[in-house]
Amino acid sequence: MALTRNKIRYYISAYSAVIMLILVPAIVISGIGVYNTMFVVQYQEIRYEEPLYTLNGSYSNSAIVMMENPLWPVGTTLSDQKTYFYAASPVLTSTFRFEALARDVNLRISTVTKATLAMTAGGGSPFWKKDLIISEDTAQLNSDSFEKTISLNIKDLGDEISAISGVLNLRQGTPSAEIVTTVIYTGTLNGEEITGISTYSLPVELGSGYYSVAGDTVQSETVTTPRMRLVRKEPPVIEKYLLTAGFLILVAILIFVLITTISVRRQGGIDPEALKREDIRIEYKDWISSGRYTGLRNTDMIEFASLEDLVAAAVDMNQRVIYDENSGIYFFVVNELMYRYSEN
Repeated sequence: MALTRNKIRYYISAYSAVIMLILVPAIVISGIGVYNTMFVVQYQEIRYEEPLYTLNGSYSNSAIVMMENPLWPVGTTLSDQKTYFYAASPVLTSTFRFEALARDVNLRISTVTKATLAMTAGGGSPFWKKDLIISEDTAQLNSDSFEKTISLNIKDLGDEISAISGVLNLRQGTPSAEIVTTVIYTGTLNGEEITGISTYSLPVELGSGYYSVAGDTVQSETVTTPRMRLVRKEPPVIEKYLLTAGFLILVAILIFVLITTISVRRQGGIDPEALKREDIRIEYKDWISSGRYTGLRNTDMIEFASLEDLVAAAVDMNQRVIYDENSGIYFFVVNELMYRYSEN
């Protein structure tokens, strides 16, 4: 049994050394991962759009009651109405306002306001369109805003559409009108050179005896530029737990291997010669039997230098070798002559 235990200790020590060669680098790498995840602040670069400036165009509308009617006194200013009637207030007053929202504004602007008349079929493409120039203006825009007020007789626009359709002998379709303001601007906003064109529109619905426009409307256009910035990168919570659990498991395995190795070594260590002898005995196990050596008196003895030689002699003489594990003696007896090999 001593040799068997020795061999077990040998295998345990050998496997422990291999396992530690694998575990130690794995623990170091895992520990670095846990440290970086838990304690090192990591950043990543992300792309975002930074607003440079915003251009706003808006219309505010009202109509003055110009004719006697059963609803409003003459001179009343109507605003935010869903419907205006030709018989009471045929003239629409619309104020267009343009502004650039930026820290530093230096723009030269030109504006063209027109009324676009059209006859359409079922909301599709118009049969025809006609533009009427209402106003043209230029202005220098700094920290203030540009405003232009126009007055349009909507009834006259409806009559103009009917007249054109009559000349064209067009008896179907839906009349429509639209106030369109085009702003051409050039200069600097926040120190950056810009040149551009923006168009703003106010649809007018023409009905039989009435017209309607939207309330105060603002059409905005924000211009951005791509930027890069560093933001803190937070690893997923599951990643933190997995890395930590993996690190602790590896450390626990290493501690177990170390304790096992130390325990084996304290039990007597490893005898290489004993391992070699055990391997030889296993090799010749078919010619060896276990027994007890008590010593034979008045018997001559031949001492062999190796187990191999003893087994060879036993085979030649058709004998089995007896092995006493306690004394470490191999022997056999023929004609009161002992043939022996002692591994000690």
